[in-house]
Amino acid sequence: MSGCIIAELGLEMEAVSATEGVTIGTGEAALTRGIVTTGATGELSIVSAEGMNSLLGEVRLEKVFGESPKLYIEGRTAPFAEVYAKSGRIRLLSKNEFFSIPDNIFSVEGESVNVRSGAIVEPNNIVAQVRQGDLLVKLAEKDGWYQVKLVQKGYVYYGWIEGIYVLPLIASDKERERKKKAIRNRFAFKPIAVKDYAAFVNQSICQKVDISILIIDTKGKNFPEASNAVAEVYTQSGKRTCTGLLKESFLLHSEFQGLFDGNPTIIKNLNVAKYTDYLGLGKISCSFRSGTLVQGTVICSASITMNIISVKNHSLVRSFTVPVVNGNGVTEQQARDEAIYKLVNNYFTDYSMF
Repeated sequence: MSGCIIAELGLEMEAVSATEGVTIGTGEAALTRGIVTTGATGELSIVSAEGMNSLLGEVRLEKVFGESPKLYIEGRTAPFAEVYAKSGRIRLLSKNEFFSIPDNIFSVEGESVNVRSGAIVEPNNIVAQVRQGDLLVKLAEKDGWYQVKLVQKGYVYYGWIEGIYVLPLIASDKERERKKKAIRNRFAFKPIAVKDYAAFVNQSICQKVDISILIIDTKGKNFPEASNAVAEVYTQSGKRTCTGLLKESFLLHSEFQGLFDGNPTIIKNLNVAKYTDYLGLGKISCSFRSGTLVQGTVICSASITMNIISVKNHSLVRSFTVPVVNGNGVTEQQARDEAIYKLVNNYFTDYSMF
C-alpha cells in the first residue's frame, strides 16, 4: 500500500512545479473525499496527489500530552480525526473509520521554522516558513536535513528543513517529548568567544560615522532598502551614517537579539567604537491584504521598531515604534515601497533625534 502511495506522490511531484497552483478541497467532506478511498482490506488510505495536497495544505496537528494527537482543518475549532501512533493509522471522528498513513508524512515540532533551498543555513536561501503542527512530506535525507514537500495557500513548495524540527506524524508521546527537549537544548544560550566577535564586523567600513543603521524584516533577514532609507533620514539631519557594518552572519546568531535589546556585555564585546558612536537597529513588519476599494490592488500595513544603542556607554539609549502605515500598489512590492516611504517620512518628522 505504501508503495502505491509513494508512486502516486512521485508522479505528482514531477508534474507540479514549485510555484504551480493546486486545487485544495474545502471543508471536511471535500477533504476526506480527496484523501481517502476504500481499499481491498476495507481500510482507507491516502492514494491521490490531490488528497495529499489537501492533507498538507488544510490540516494541522495539535497535541496535548497524554492524549492522542488530533488533526484540525484550518479555521475549525473541533478536530476531525485523531492519530494512533502505535498502529500508524488515523481515525475519522465523524464516521469512526480508520485509514493508514505513510511513514513519510511528518509534522513540524518547532514553533516557527525556515524551509530552505538547500541543506545549509544561509541568509538568503529561505523559501518558506512552517509552524508547529504543519504537515510535510519527507522526500530525502542528507546530513541531518530532510528534503520536504509542503503546500501553503494553494501552492506547492519544495525545500530542505533541519531534521531536529520535524517528526513522523505517527510518532509516540515519548518521541515528541525527546524532540522538544532536543530543540530546547539547541537554543540554550551559548556565548561567543570575545575574539570571535570581530568576524561579525565588516571592517571595510573605515570612516567613522555618527550612527550605523541595520534594519531586519520579520524573518530576521537584512532589509537593505529600509536600512538605506532610515540612514538617509539621519544624513539629512547632518549625521554621518553608514549601513552594512554588521555582517548578515551575525543576524543568524542568538546573540543578535541580545545586541538589539541593549545587552551591555555584547555591545562591549562587539567593539565597534572605532567605526560608529551609535547603532540604530530596527525590525520592520509588513502584512499584506487585498485592496477593498480598487479590485486587483494590494495593501501593505507596515511598522518599524527601533532601538538606538550607545556604543561608548554600552547601553540602550532610546527605543520607539513608528506606528502602522498603509501602502497601496498593484503588486506587493509597490505596496511595500509606498508603506516604507510613509514610514520614513514619519520617522523623519518625529523620531530622528538620538
